[in-house]
Amino acid sequence: MHRVQSFRWQRLDIPMREPFGIAGGAQLVANNGLVIVTLADGTQGVGEAAPFPAVNAKTQAAVEANLLGALPNLEGLEFSDWQTLPKSVPAFDTTPTARTALELALVDAALRSEGRSLWEVCGKQELELETDITVGTGDIESARQASLRAAGDGFRCLKIKVGSKLDDPRAALELDRARILAVGESAPEASLILDGNAAYDSIHAVELVESLGDLRRRVALFEQPTAKHDIRGLLEVQQRAQVAVAADESCQGPESLAELRGVAVINVKLMKSGVLGAVRLIEEAKARGFGLMMGGMVESRLAMGAAASIAAGFGGFSFIDLDTPLWLAEDPCCEGYTQVGPSIRLAPDAKGHGARVAPAWLNEPA
Repeated sequence: MHRVQSFRWQRLDIPMREPFGIAGGAQLVANNGLVIVTLADGTQGVGEAAPFPAVNAKTQAAVEANLLGALPNLEGLEFSDWQTLPKSVPAFDTTPTARTALELALVDAALRSEGRSLWEVCGKQELELETDITVGTGDIESARQASLRAAGDGFRCLKIKVGSKLDDPRAALELDRARILAVGESAPEASLILDGNAAYDSIHAVELVESLGDLRRRVALFEQPTAKHDIRGLLEVQQRAQVAVAADESCQGPESLAELRGVAVINVKLMKSGVLGAVRLIEEAKARGFGLMMGGMVESRLAMGAAASIAAGFGGFSFIDLDTPLWLAEDPCCEGYTQVGPSIRLAPDAKGHGARVAPAWLNEPA
């Protein structure tokens, strides 16, 4: 039995190397946060919250307010193992990244106390993953230069953020097309993922794919082309454009799967589903025959390493999108995994989720 002695929260503000742009806006600083839990036996665990206002309209301040209101009431919490957190742990329905940070901290502490790793308890099927890298929104030349760097670093799959925001929708679609073509030309051996972040209707999404000519054969996936609740649109894009479609914003957890029947791929993110919800989502999605993608928000190697541990533990993921630590100007964490180019290799002897926060990034306890 594990007993919680104390919790604490702190902000984690990480500058980006360059703006991380998606259809809904760009992020210049990752305004994240940490939950640090100490068990009665002295073991500590750490979890990360990574709200992304451009995606989910959630902010660091909202996450902080919810956690600071809840954490004092959870001291003394007892739980038997990492998969059976008591119902007294809040759901944080309005700020799911708060739940993720809390779950990550509790799971990390419990597994470290038991001498086990998240990768191990999820099945330890694989030890190495290959991630894509993102080409953010912007102009054509920026896309070209980003893809040249990515190809030079050995990345074999490039994810292109589309859904450009211009006053003229036709001009925006043409800009997206030109950016995709520039990426395809600059990284001629790479497969491509298009990520709409819910920016299109089905008609324009299909038109975009069809406008790519021969390059459309290299489009392996179109992630969330249409609005969150437009499931019919997702299926129309998949059928008419003859490209696999992934549900991201449309899939918030296991409860979303029934209405997503027919969609090829489910994008699993800890910041949407929490740790335990993500595990249930993977198990149920596999049972229903969905393809799997592991992604994230703008997270450090702490949360990304946890996601990698789960994906590699279960195995069978067709798409890995765990590149955001490469966008950070500084790395606040260490350990957990090593990365060379697109290759993420987990540390087989790690405990918990494996990552540690560098001391310079930790605030002194109040």
